[in-house]
Amino acid sequence: MAATITTSGVGLTREKIARLTAAGINHIQVSLNGSTEEVNKQSRDGYKEARRALALLAGTTLSYGINWVARMDNIDDFPQLVQVGCKYRVNNINILRYKPSVTETYQQIALTKEKQLQLAGMIKEVKNIRLKTDSAYSSLLCSLNNRSGLFTGCGAGRRFMAIDATGNFRPCSHTTLTQPGNNIMDYWYNSSHLAVFRRTEENLAGACKNCLYLSGCRGCQATGEENCAFRSPLR
Repeated sequence: MAATITTSGVGLTREKIARLTAAGINHIQVSLNGSTEEVNKQSRDGYKEARRALALLAGTTLSYGINWVARMDNIDDFPQLVQVGCKYRVNNINILRYKPSVTETYQQIALTKEKQLQLAGMIKEVKNIRLKTDSAYSSLLCSLNNRSGLFTGCGAGRRFMAIDATGNFRPCSHTTLTQPGNNIMDYWYNSSHLAVFRRTEENLAGACKNCLYLSGCRGCQATGEENCAFRSPLR
């Protein structure tokens, strides 16, 4: 079992990093959606705090990286974001699929098919830093590898679960399915919510149902969209 934290960087200090490391935290991801404050502020606050947190982590032995959400308003900035990651010697940049937000119109922010293909092309050009993909973005990973992977696809309920800020358990941090509890093992083995997520591919319909990458992608219950540029030829 590995314990990781995703943070905006607000309030992070050397002392807190040391305490987290001593407590057994394996890795910290810092959320940053742009290489400049102008780009970042289109989707999130805290640009200076995130950069300061990365600078602090660069002076430690703890593994750390950047969480970057692929959006229409920052897609062209991705190469510059990679340069920021290199500057701070991050262990990885995690590319996340945009999930629906109550404050934004999903269709305006989620990448178009053209921009999805542009992102794939830019990823192929990166040689000097490790890139990872959100498990909900496995369609991208399958396309890049030209095959389905044994451990790709949405990992909610299969490889991970989440605990939100109120202490409730969730199959995925981007869904509204919450369940109170204080026993992770009981939730992991007995939750009806996790049981649904473990059968995600069985409930897909439309073009996704007939995609050759179905077993390696499994779709995304948080988005439920079919605007996918990486779909393989139909079976």
